[in-house]
Amino acid sequence: EVVISWPLEKGLANAACVECFFAMTDLLASASARYERIYGETPRFRAGLHGGPVVATRVALAKTELAFHGDALNAISRIQGLCKQHGESCIVSATLMDGLTLPNHLRARSLGDAELRGKSESMEL
Repeated sequence: EVVISWPLEKGLANAACVECFFAMTDLLASASARYERIYGETPRFRAGLHGGPVVATRVALAKTELAFHGDALNAISRIQGLCKQHGESCIVSATLMDGLTLPNHLRARSLGDAELRGKSESMEL
């Protein structure tokens, strides 16, 4: 699991949070033949994108290990878990989409409201 976090304004600027996902996907795809040859498969991943406060805490003194906490992370995990069900590689919350201006090469569609485990209210995706 990979968690990527940055100040909201930077993630929204030029849809950087969405572009980051597709840049990583493209990078993996460009090396797919190598991965197939060495490991017998190509790595793939899915992403859930949402915004909100996240707290990072240092866990160990001997080596730098960070633990991330926050309601946004719970929502992100639940959103990512819906990718397979919806046949999507990336799902973005409507809350985050409201702050984004997608570049012309990307399109979004609504998946409607979703009940996320551990959340009392549904979230629009």
